[in-house]
Amino acid sequence: VFIGDATVGNYLYDDGTNGTTFKPGQTVGIIYSSELTQAQYKAGCRHGRVLSLKNAKNANNSSYSTWGSGSPYTDRTGHPYVSDFTSSYQDVNSGYDALSANSSYVNTPSNCPWYYCNTYNDGTAHSGDLAGKNWYLPSAGDWWDIMENLGTWTAAQKATLTSMRSSTTGVGNKMISTSDGSYFDALNFKLNAAGGDQIVPNGNYPYYFWSASESESGRSAVFGFTDRGVNLSNNGKADTNCCRAVLAF
Repeated sequence: VFIGDATVGNYLYDDGTNGTTFKPGQTVGIIYSSELTQAQYKAGCRHGRVLSLKNAKNANNSSYSTWGSGSPYTDRTGHPYVSDFTSSYQDVNSGYDALSANSSYVNTPSNCPWYYCNTYNDGTAHSGDLAGKNWYLPSAGDWWDIMENLGTWTAAQKATLTSMRSSTTGVGNKMISTSDGSYFDALNFKLNAAGGDQIVPNGNYPYYFWSASESESGRSAVFGFTDRGVNLSNNGKADTNCCRAVLAF
């Protein structure tokens, strides 16, 4: 990876600058990582990655959809299936690479999370270092960074999350346990101030989000945020989950 100069937790503005204050009509999202992949660097990205303020919605104005049919990748060498925590953490490529590797897949509306993340409109006019940069469906590694970097964790929980990066625990298990759902309170405060969609952990109906990472031919890695922890699930592509876009700049 390439380490950029973006400040994690800051708002990103439409001219490519960032800061701690929400600016109406100019705020694009919230920065969750200063790391960039080789492909992102080659595309001119020099700063980091950002989470959209709102969920990506489909033609029915719903943020929930099925994953799609088939896959944007026929060669699993460059984008292998994620089978455990460590391969999920390491996959920060699948979502972004699909923009060029198989644009026809991303541009097909029936592949809902891919299409509606790519066509997500943040309501601003991008300029400067943001010009020409596209939103995309986050990979499992993107969601991992969002969870770890934007969540509020104790020292012990941070140590647990660090150890999970190299864990061979299979996809379909809980990543970390908590006593309540307050780990996203700081993130939700920023989202609320910006008029965004909060990610509220819930026990009865966990907030599940699609990732671009496939765990097998018919299944995808899905992050579930509950009031008792974070689950890295293994859901069928015909299941219905929420969509949230990310962007590299």
